[in-house]
Order: sequence, then C-alpha cells, then structure tokens
Amino acid sequence: MKTKQLISIGLLSFAISGTAIAMHHEEGEERDGGQQLEKMAEHLQLSDQQKAAVAAIMQEQNDKRKALQENMQTQRAQLQAEARARMSEVLSPEQLKKMDSMREERQEKRHEKMEKWKEKREKHKDRY
Repeated sequence: MKTKQLISIGLLSFAISGTAIAMHHEEGEERDGGQQLEKMAEHLQLSDQQKAAVAAIMQEQNDKRKALQENMQTQRAQLQAEARARMSEVLSPEQLKKMDSMREERQEKRHEKMEKWKEKREKHKDRY
C-alpha cells in the first residue's frame, strides 16, 4: 500500500513539474499582442474605435492570464514541497538524494529541449 502511495506521489510530482513546459515563456518575453492586433485590424477592417476597444480587451486578458500563471506556479511549488516533505518521511537519505538527482536530470533534459525549441522557433519565426 505504501509503495502505491509513494509511486502516486512521485508521479504527481513529476506530472506537475512537467506542466511548466507547456506554459513556459522566458522571463520578460511577451507575446507580441501588437502584431496580433494589427492583423486583426487589417483582416476585420476595424475602425479606430473598435481597434482601441479590442486592444483594451486583449490587455485585460493578458493581465488576467499572467495572474493565473503566477498563481498556478505558486500552487505547483506548494504541491511539490508537500510531496517532497512526505517522501522524506518514507525514503532513506540515500533514496532522497537519488530522487533529487533524477529530478535534476529531468530538469536538464527539459531545459535542453526548450533550448532546441527556441532555436527552431527563432530560425523559423519569419514564417509566422
């Protein structure tokens, strides 16, 4: 029974940390809402008044999205800390070290994948 709980906690911890990939943006990197707004204005033939209203809506949504992401990051960190604390009650110090090492390896691989993805995106950014 404890083995199943440990496996479940471990998998939950891995899954939670993995969701960061899908939502990752470099710190300070913003989606270019200006380009998106200009495309919308052109394709939809927005008036200046409509363009201003759409820009305000987009900014409000962007602010809400940022707040949501920050909240999710905080909650994810809390869940990971809780899982780590519970595992430390069950695992030996050697097992904890090995688990930490495994997590670091996953993070390094994730970082490498993100770097490759950024390079590919940068190489092909003129397509979008």
